Amino acid sequence: MTERGELAHPVQGSTGPARRVARGLRALACCSLAAAALAGVPSQSHAEDFRMGYVDLEYLVWHSDLARAAQERLQHERLRAEAALQAREAGAAPSTLTPALAAIARRRLQADMERRQIEELQKLADAAMQAARRVGSAEGFDLVVHDALFVGASQDITQRVLVLMREQANR
Repeated sequence: MTERGELAHPVQGSTGPARRVARGLRALACCSLAAAALAGVPSQSHAEDFRMGYVDLEYLVWHSDLARAAQERLQHERLRAEAALQAREAGAAPSTLTPALAAIARRRLQADMERRQIEELQKLADAAMQAARRVGSAEGFDLVVHDALFVGASQDITQRVLVLMREQANR
């Protein structure tokens, strides 16, 4: 999480928890590709019937309306928590509030905010995967992946999933 309470991008200079979520998304991609390989590649006669799609989950998690709402919620939570902490520090007797106790309270606040960030990222990832499943199913895809070396434009369903996520967010 950044100083302003925004969600930290998992690739661009983030710290522990967000990086673990990003790593988890990549691991999930590897598992989905392995499952596709175990399911078997369609034979040449069925290749024209097999439809595969791609969705950029990371893009969805960071550019959806749900992500913006989550950032705003986290920022408001951080501001409220910091204001409450400052009020407690200001109201405490000087003999009871040592620098060590103040540092512990700040670390707890930071840990709570990182936990909340992970919760919000998980909600976003779940919403993105659910929307990708719905779009893939509605459009007749046999397989939808979210990690690939190369993706043709005809297989990329990211924007359609983003539209569905926006519709769901506005309900």
